[in-house]
Amino acid sequence: MITDKEKFEQFKRDLRSYRFKEKELYLVNEKIKQLEKQEVVDYGLIEMLQRKKEIVEGFLQDVSVTLSKVDLNIREALIDCYINEKNHERVAVDYFFGGKTQMYREFERELKSIL
Repeated sequence: MITDKEKFEQFKRDLRSYRFKEKELYLVNEKIKQLEKQEVVDYGLIEMLQRKKEIVEGFLQDVSVTLSKVDLNIREALIDCYINEKNHERVAVDYFFGGKTQMYREFERELKSIL
């Protein structure tokens, strides 16, 4: 059985890969547009890229839905720490946590009920 700690760690990994997945989605969309403009269209490749696009969009939507359920202050701190990759100590000061350890506890407490 998956523990709350493991779920939290997986969510942090998902947040870290969020920016990469956004970039991947942009590149897939551009590739699809280029292929559709060609005179000889490879529908198999376009279909494969469409499936990849759906998977990436699903991932981004799942992370966004989970983030939308989190308290605003904690959501902004999570985004700054894991998506924008800011210094965690600085984020703790900016969002009025007692320190980064207290901030991590707040993250876990908030996400425990959601994940």
